[in-house]
Amino acid sequence: MSSLDPLINLHDFQARAAAVLDKQTFDYYSRGACDEAVLTANNTCWEKVTLWPKVLSGVTRPDLRSRFFGLEIPMPVLAAPVAMLKMAHPEGELAAARACHSLGIPFIASTMATTSLEEIARATPGEKIFQLYFFRDRGLTRSLIQRAEAAGYRGILLTVDAQILGKREADLRNQFKLPPPLRLENLDPEINQRVRTVHGSAAETMASIFEHGLNWNDLEWLQSETKLPVGLKGILRAEDARRAVGMGIKAIVVSNHGGRQLDCIPTAVEVLPKVVEAVQGRAEVHVDGGIRRGSDVVRALALGANTA
Repeated sequence: MSSLDPLINLHDFQARAAAVLDKQTFDYYSRGACDEAVLTANNTCWEKVTLWPKVLSGVTRPDLRSRFFGLEIPMPVLAAPVAMLKMAHPEGELAAARACHSLGIPFIASTMATTSLEEIARATPGEKIFQLYFFRDRGLTRSLIQRAEAAGYRGILLTVDAQILGKREADLRNQFKLPPPLRLENLDPEINQRVRTVHGSAAETMASIFEHGLNWNDLEWLQSETKLPVGLKGILRAEDARRAVGMGIKAIVVSNHGGRQLDCIPTAVEVLPKVVEAVQGRAEVHVDGGIRRGSDVVRALALGANTA
């Protein structure tokens, strides 16, 4: 695909990315765990949901509004948090935040951003949510929460399916490391030094500082540390969603981490209706994984999601 070819859909964007990014970077963004069975399933699972359109409905202005962390948004589409965006574009997270603001949707800033959460907050007046990884060092976890609050973020989205990172074989083969001079700007210099110099992939290094034994008591502690609403990303079981909502969780993201964690787990399509039924409207339910077209978003909404 040449730089002059029009970008019509997300498949076109992926092809363009493959053409302009170096192999290490493209593999990091696009590949999955182990045999990539879940990654492959994500990209075909929505096709299995058939829409039955009603005719003569008289609808002339569809109402596309939805909510995310209680914030009204003009359409039921979100951009999932992505780490290290400056590998793909010089402005990285700032460009993505501006794009989200132009569409009226919140930007979800990753803990592993190559721009600090404060700089992202200053980039646009748009609403922002902070995606949080739970670290072994609770002081670091607490500090990130406090910084997000001080910077005006509207919620904390805790990732709960990545205490130990998946076996991402492409990253292992590439000996993936964050290319200099980029840094994980939310984290201290010592962690950045380890990410850049320790033998093995950066993913392995980061996994060594995550809280491997994350549990419901840790979630309760996190909630006690903030007045912001808390959501969970990475839910696949109805009973987990039910328990989370019972603890006051405001948003559930049904997700298999893009097929980047376990390679033997269900797609969102398989579990979304069960999670929606378990939540019973007591919290928002969002979904990611394999969403490629507007028709996929409609499918997700038909299965009960607030956004996709």
